[in-house]
Amino acid sequence: MSDIEEVQFDAIGHIIEITAKKRDADGTLSVRDISSQTALSILAEPPSGTVKTFTGSLTSDGTDGKLQYATVSGNLDESGTWKIQGKVTEGSSPIQSTAIGKLLVKDNLA
Repeated sequence: MSDIEEVQFDAIGHIIEITAKKRDADGTLSVRDISSQTALSILAEPPSGTVKTFTGSLTSDGTDGKLQYATVSGNLDESGTWKIQGKVTEGSSPIQSTAIGKLLVKDNLA
């Protein structure tokens, strides 16, 4: 996900994609392998603050750290800047959160 992604209000089939990363011992960020995940979700918080939880899926085999969700009607139901965050559960490990990204939902003319 870029710094801020743009999408139209109530877009259907828009892919929200997040890359899970980890901080290495030397302080650099690298892609986190999420291939052994047992649950993926994407949290989306619109300007009103009511967080929605979408069931995520891997974009490939998970070694690239990418998880995604394709929007359906009613998901992006508020214009403005949303906060987006991925959650990854791996086995009995605690849930790991990704960095928070932004999604700008733009109004339609009609």
